[in-house]
Amino acid sequence: VIFLSPAKLFDLVQSAADRSISNLNGGVYISGKEYKVKKDYVGAPFTLFVECEEINFECEIDLVPSVSLEINQLPREVQDRVRVINKNFNSRINKCMGIALKPADRERFEIDFHDIERDILRNREVAKKVVMLMKHLRDIKG
Repeated sequence: VIFLSPAKLFDLVQSAADRSISNLNGGVYISGKEYKVKKDYVGAPFTLFVECEEINFECEIDLVPSVSLEINQLPREVQDRVRVINKNFNSRINKCMGIALKPADRERFEIDFHDIERDILRNREVAKKVVMLMKHLRDIKG
């Protein structure tokens, strides 16, 4: 049996990002314009900042190391709960993600059901807006 370590996966992706940014000398040219790339590893996920002063462009890219999992790879009680939720919301999604977050458990992945959540919110515009508002408030309040 081979085990995958969330901490090692996080460190591997972070190291690859460091090498890539170093190889780019902190920037990249696209259509003749220079885009500067900086990193911030204060928390998890770690963040890349991309900016182009010429066109007043800025963006943040969160890098979250993850692995795709089938629901049947999870513990039985979690599988059963996901089946109930899928049945109640008429969802047929059978995948989830194992997320490697640095400050979290170094030996266990955080399980994320993003695709199931999106499927449940499909065609529920009011619910989508409420979730977006909650995420916005979380982001500005911390």
